Amino acid sequence: MATTTTTTTDRDQLLCLGGLGAAAFAVITAVQHHSPSAVVFVSSLALVVVTIVFLTSLRRLQVARRRAEQEAAELRGVKNSLEATLVQARAAAAAAARAKTAFLANMSHELRTPLHAIVGITGLMRERERPADEREWIVTIERSSDALLGVLNDVLDLARLEAGHLRIEQGPCAPRALLDEVARLVQPQVAQAGLVLVVDVDDNVPRWVSTDALRLRQVLLNLVGNAVKFSALRPAAQRSALKAGVAEVPEVRVRLRHRGGGTLRFDVVDSGCGIAAELQTRLFQPFVQGDASSTRRVGGAGLGLAISRELVQLLGGDIEVESTPGQGARFTFTIEAAETAAPPTTTPTSSEVPHIPGAATLRVLVVEDNPVNRAVMELMLARLGIRPVCVDGGAAALVHLRTRRVDVVLLDVQMPDIDGLEVARQVRAGPIPHPALIAVTANALPEEEARAAAGVDGYLTKPVRLEVLAQALTRALTTTKPLTPS
Repeated sequence: MATTTTTTTDRDQLLCLGGLGAAAFAVITAVQHHSPSAVVFVSSLALVVVTIVFLTSLRRLQVARRRAEQEAAELRGVKNSLEATLVQARAAAAAAARAKTAFLANMSHELRTPLHAIVGITGLMRERERPADEREWIVTIERSSDALLGVLNDVLDLARLEAGHLRIEQGPCAPRALLDEVARLVQPQVAQAGLVLVVDVDDNVPRWVSTDALRLRQVLLNLVGNAVKFSALRPAAQRSALKAGVAEVPEVRVRLRHRGGGTLRFDVVDSGCGIAAELQTRLFQPFVQGDASSTRRVGGAGLGLAISRELVQLLGGDIEVESTPGQGARFTFTIEAAETAAPPTTTPTSSEVPHIPGAATLRVLVVEDNPVNRAVMELMLARLGIRPVCVDGGAAALVHLRTRRVDVVLLDVQMPDIDGLEVARQVRAGPIPHPALIAVTANALPEEEARAAAGVDGYLTKPVRLEVLAQALTRALTTTKPLTPS
């Protein structure tokens, strides 16, 4: 539109100048011939021509302005429509995020609540003398519940990573000791599969580095666990026949090297069936797994490698895979972990259940609306030498706290009548004597954990293990003086 208007205006200017030039030429000619009437006529004619050209140009300019105003109005309409669409899209995205968070919280609660009973009861059963076959059954239940809990934790970790809520906590870490711990954890699966696990650490690896040991351990357990699972899929004869230096014996190899500065490099090599090239490009995406036959045999949700990549990047490095079908796979990742001083020495913890001073005289109130979990918590506390009082729901807890003396309250967070956090608020705000308050939540999302930790002396995430319960009670009692005499 702007180009058309400019061209029309230039044309009108040329016509006007042409008319003025012709009139000037006619005037000059008339003057030379001494004809005043001709001068007047030509001048009038020139004025008429200029006026017509000027009015025509003005009209065209007015039309162009009206068109420009119309187009501007249309553009404003499009802009307003786009802004409204953007607002609607943002609202829809926020609603979807809230729905996703609510779904994950509900899923966590619904799965962790029965897992709390399974883990708690099997832990108590394992401590008693039983025939070998029954102990094997108990171990099978524990491994199955741990596997289910691992899948649940993977889903929640992925949600934390996508929301940017997962934080790296730097601290002293001993790389050699961490690799030894990972090796001990996977050794039963290694032995069962008839494999050999080889851990190779270069001499120049620092004894202590600064990194998040928990997240590094998570990455190593995932990669080494996968290496064991997929190596076990191949018969021993085939695994021992692999060439090209990938694995001359049926083994899984883990190597740690120091690349200078603060960079550590980990290599995890398996003797499995390898990974196709087209799959390697998307292997680190969520819910992507190997071929269907392998997936059916080893299971898994397809989240471990995606989470491992995100964690490695948060640790300052990256991860990659090299594989040729039929010759195993090599997963390599680096992290930034500067050398640091050793932490203060601590007394090694015993594998036995910690002793709680004055346990027999402690008055513990369990507030839990689920009858199975209420019974499990009562059994676990009895194992610690504590005889608790159990109530069903927040309203009953407030009545009990107003009439009885209590040292510690174990509060389920999500209850139908009055939730645990509201109970804690009323206890803190009212004339009720202040016992130690420990929130027990089945929602493991960061915002739910932060909410559970607000206004209480501690919190536990279901499923609760016996040793973790004992540690929480001990910590709470060190910050809150018991009301009952010891």
